[in-house]
Amino acid sequence: MIETIHLTKRFGNLVAVNDISISIPKGSIYGLVGPNGSGKTTLLKHLAGIYRQDDGDALINGKPIYENPEAKAKIGYLSDQPLYHLHYTTEEMAKLYSRIYPNWDYQRYHHLKRIFQFSDQKKIRTLSKGMQKQATFWLTLCKGVDVLVLDEPIDGLDPMIRKQVRDLMIEDVTLKATTIIISSHNLRELEDLCDHIAIIENGQLILDREMNTLKNDLHKIQVAYQNTPIDFPLHDLDTISIRKTGSVYTIIARGNRRKIFERVQATHPVVCDFIPLSLEEIFIYEVEGAQND
Repeated sequence: MIETIHLTKRFGNLVAVNDISISIPKGSIYGLVGPNGSGKTTLLKHLAGIYRQDDGDALINGKPIYENPEAKAKIGYLSDQPLYHLHYTTEEMAKLYSRIYPNWDYQRYHHLKRIFQFSDQKKIRTLSKGMQKQATFWLTLCKGVDVLVLDEPIDGLDPMIRKQVRDLMIEDVTLKATTIIISSHNLRELEDLCDHIAIIENGQLILDREMNTLKNDLHKIQVAYQNTPIDFPLHDLDTISIRKTGSVYTIIARGNRRKIFERVQATHPVVCDFIPLSLEEIFIYEVEGAQND
């Protein structure tokens, strides 16, 4: 298990990560989302052992990650910016990593040549940006680690490679119980991939739930009335948003679906429909709710 306990990181007067505690189960795919500048990358760099925290802890299997070579050997980090020597070839980087990571997997490295179809003899600086990102992912998947920390790993890849990369991540989780922590601005892909989601806003954790629980706890209801009831807009519900378009009200509310339905039905609407929410909609409403609190 990898976790943070009351983790805080400051850069001068800026609190980039503010008292965040998360616990990520082994073998899960944990999605981290938030607006630009919310603290996602800073948190990921603590989980990868790159940053020293000012307060709190970042731990893997109960042991500190920062300045702990044994712990860091269990973690593979893929940055949104290349962290390799651009004058090396992919093959030369593989040789370098094989000396750093005790479980480096050359068999898998050669297997992945058939997926990432470019020469590993070319210097990385001569590759396109998309191929450089593929090279980074290729190398990261061969480190033989227990935890992959991925900062926007598939952004900028073409659709076919994106699918292959997703399949490889799912394969690692299924066959090796690898834990994957991934940030991305593509919430549609995270929705299909992740079983846990956390949302960060202004350095603070505003939500941390299993995907199924998240979707079952937030609801979008559209209702219409011949005559709007006196007790509308239903202040006794845990509503995040109520908007009116023409004669139709759109309600975003947290809680038990059946109880929400019964409460809305008690106002005798002409129409009452529950509309499935996408992860992108959930993200928008949760962030708006946090900003309004």
